[in-house]
Amino acid sequence: MPLRPAEKERVRRMKRRFLALVASTVALVAMLPAVAHADGVTELRILGKDLLQTPSISCGSGTASYEAATNTLTLENATIDADGGNGIRFTGSLTISLVGENQIEADQRGIYGNGVEGETVLLTGDAGASLTIVSGDEGVQVDDSTSPSELEISGVTLDVTSGARSALVLEGLSLEVTGGAEASLVTSSQSSALRTDADVAIAGGSSVA
Repeated sequence: MPLRPAEKERVRRMKRRFLALVASTVALVAMLPAVAHADGVTELRILGKDLLQTPSISCGSGTASYEAATNTLTLENATIDADGGNGIRFTGSLTISLVGENQIEADQRGIYGNGVEGETVLLTGDAGASLTIVSGDEGVQVDDSTSPSELEISGVTLDVTSGARSALVLEGLSLEVTGGAEASLVTSSQSSALRTDADVAIAGGSSVA
């Protein structure tokens, strides 16, 4: 039996509502990754492994774990041996929290970050925690494209030795060393141990050698 005009119109309205619901659901799902990492990293890799997909990995006898809720990468007695690449690579802002003694040996960069864009990269941790980096290229390099950003080292010991290039390179980021932090930057090349095009502040009983 053919549908009456009123019934046809009701069916058409139901179809329109259904299609609108499907379209809004698809749009919401597409936005989820951007929302999840809007104020944090959009890329985080250690030894080529994606910590946004696998939040915890073994690094020698220790671990590296990422918590999205606080945008924090925790290194706990981790040993990262990166033959032929970077030890840690990330895009966006990030907090790196140290527990115990941690080491990175890398043929290229020990830590490489980019696209910070007006945010802060923070290296902090427990009292007495340390990170030792030995690298073939830059020990630590963090780049910012346009907006003023900052690398803050707070309350921990950072010991960086680079082979071919600078130990610490900041492009578009200022450096703040606070909370009794101790940073030692050494290069065996003719590059400067520390290279930055922004301000450097050392406070709170901290030191940079």
